[in-house]
Amino acid sequence: MVGVRTTHDRPERDDRGTSSPARRPTGAGTDPTDTTAPSSGGRRLVPAGRVFVAAAVALLVWLFLDAPALEAAAEASTIGTRRSVALFFLEPIADTTRFLQLDHLRGAVDSAAGRDPTAFGAPDELAAVPEFTGEDDQPKNNAKRNQAVEGDPLPPIEGGTREDPLRMVVVGDSFAQGIAGSLSRGTLRNTVALEARGVLSTGLTRPDYFNWPSSLRPVVSRFQPDVTVVMLGGNDSQTMTTVGSDQGVPLTSTDQWRAAYAERVGQFMDIATSEGGRVVWLGLPTMKDEIRDRQGDRLNDMYRAEADERPGVEYVDTYELFSDANGNYAPFLRNESGDPTAVRADDGEHMTSIGYDWVADDVLEIIEDTWEVQGTIRR
Repeated sequence: MVGVRTTHDRPERDDRGTSSPARRPTGAGTDPTDTTAPSSGGRRLVPAGRVFVAAAVALLVWLFLDAPALEAAAEASTIGTRRSVALFFLEPIADTTRFLQLDHLRGAVDSAAGRDPTAFGAPDELAAVPEFTGEDDQPKNNAKRNQAVEGDPLPPIEGGTREDPLRMVVVGDSFAQGIAGSLSRGTLRNTVALEARGVLSTGLTRPDYFNWPSSLRPVVSRFQPDVTVVMLGGNDSQTMTTVGSDQGVPLTSTDQWRAAYAERVGQFMDIATSEGGRVVWLGLPTMKDEIRDRQGDRLNDMYRAEADERPGVEYVDTYELFSDANGNYAPFLRNESGDPTAVRADDGEHMTSIGYDWVADDVLEIIEDTWEVQGTIRR
């Protein structure tokens, strides 16, 4: 059957006689002259300019809240043009933040979120030493009980009992923070009093940022630790400055730099043993980055050489511990059972918790076997 087209089937025509689609009816209360394009779902689109302004305001708020932390990170960075430019812009913003006490607001937000607010600023010197957290708050006279008579071998370390806990301090950079956690898990709390004093982004080359010798002296004097565990160096392959100045010996001045750095390492060891305590100095592990790996290996040579000159200092070779059969960086190594185990963190420098446990085991072995601590310290 042939269909019949009626006038109702014809499309509407405009005034020019051309066909146009049927107009969409407007709802009640709608202004038919409104030319704003509706968004999907009937919602109006936010103008791009308003989005840009909101993003800019959010960025400025973040910049002012985080300015002190950004300034601290810039201060800790390698000396050079990039550091100078960053500090040029960040210092006045950070000063404004502190003047308006916006850093207190950031600290309150971090605390509410369960983060450590002190982790975002520049490290404070450790001159104001906190109270000792062990049961016995009286300093020991380690110089009398642990130090060897000249020419004689080191005597066994006293302590390691409930009545006389072994006092252990862990100092250094982020590596030290990792090893402190493993030592805490691996030792008995009632026979070992452990103080973790690792400070992020620190080392021996930049006393203008954080002065380890001046910070270590009150710790040793106040606590008089039986054992000081040291692990640092990850931030030290850069220009070496002096206190109160950002000018110093560049890394490219190889012989001068090495001589100055070795002197600082020896000074650090002498301060740590000045009250009769012993030192376990942990070398740097293999690094995934080849340049960083070579730099760390050279630092290890200096740590080992300085330790060999001091009877109260033992050097632990973590480079060999975390190398594969060819002496290269290895993210996985076999444990005692022969199973492949992840021992290195994703950054290619730090260790996993299991890796730090391996290092802690070496530290405790020295204390127990080499120095023959009298008490029981392992869990």
